[in-house]
Amino acid sequence: MILRPSSTDKLPGPAAGVPDPDVPPAGKIDGLAAVSEAIMPKLRRFSMWRPTVTAAIDDIDLEARRASLIADLERLADGWQPTAVDLAQALRIEKWPFTTYPDERAELALQGWVADRPRLGTGPVTTSPIVAADLAASWVRTHGRFYVLGERDEDG
Repeated sequence: MILRPSSTDKLPGPAAGVPDPDVPPAGKIDGLAAVSEAIMPKLRRFSMWRPTVTAAIDDIDLEARRASLIADLERLADGWQPTAVDLAQALRIEKWPFTTYPDERAELALQGWVADRPRLGTGPVTTSPIVAADLAASWVRTHGRFYVLGERDEDG
């Protein structure tokens, strides 16, 4: 399932005549058109977070994560599913309920316990917004990464 932005996900575009650096030129990436309609507004919001997260994520990592997100969404739109190898590299989230991402858009996210996060170690986490999920296969793709779903918190 690929989540679509709501009708309230309208952001002002770039100044007239200035190309938007977050939108690839038309026709340059095959298969992106269908995905970009749904995800590019979210990616624009993601890129606007730079000033507040620079201490945690440098620009190179942010660009790599954005490129990975676009590539994953294109593949998912074409029917691809993450393999066992892909999911073995993902973080596992335990005791998770669905929640809303803590910003004014209140997008769907997960809250739970993750071990061995690359920068933050082991502890509680609220994921970035979910952009794709397959609950039967026990995975979600957020703006930042794939998560494997462990035990769900039935009380949450």
